[in-house]
Amino acid sequence: YLVWIGRIGPKKATAAAIRIARLAGLPLVIAGAPENRHHPTTGYFNDEVLAQVDERDVFFFGVCNEAEKQELLGGARATLFTTGLERPDWAEPFGRVIMESLACGTPLGAHLHGSASEVLTPEVAVFGASVEELARALPSAGAIDRGACRRYAERTFSRERMAAAYAAL
Repeated sequence: YLVWIGRIGPKKATAAAIRIARLAGLPLVIAGAPENRHHPTTGYFNDEVLAQVDERDVFFFGVCNEAEKQELLGGARATLFTTGLERPDWAEPFGRVIMESLACGTPLGAHLHGSASEVLTPEVAVFGASVEELARALPSAGAIDRGACRRYAERTFSRERMAAAYAAL
C-alpha cells in the first residue's frame, strides 16, 4: 500500500494522492485530520477525500499517534508527498513527513514542487510533475533500497547534522 500522512487540505493535495494511487493500482491509507487553522477545509475533506474512501482501495485511518505513524510508514511501499499538485501557489517549505518516512526506511513518491526537489534524491524517492507522472513512477519505488532510505535520513536529518548546519548559518 501507499500512505499519505498530514493535514488534509488542498495545499497538501490529499485528493490528488487518491487519484495517484488509483492510477497506479495501489491501495492508499490516509492518516490525518482536516486542515483548518486559517482556512477551514471541512468541505474539501468531506467532498474530495472522505467521499472517495471505499475501504477497498482507499482507507481513512484518521489521526495517528507516533507509534501508529511509524507502523503505517514502515509497512508502506512508499509515502506520497503531493504538496502543490492542487495549489501550485503553495510551495511547501519543508515536510516533516519526508524525514519520518525515510527514518522508517520508506521511500517517497514526491511532487516536484517546493522543498521535495531540494531535499530528496532518486536514491530515496521517485518524482513526478503531475498526478499521471507520479502514478507511472510509483512502481519503481518498490526497487528503492529501504536501508538506503534510513541511511539517507540519518545522514541528512540527524540532530547532529541539522544542528551543525544551523550553527554554520
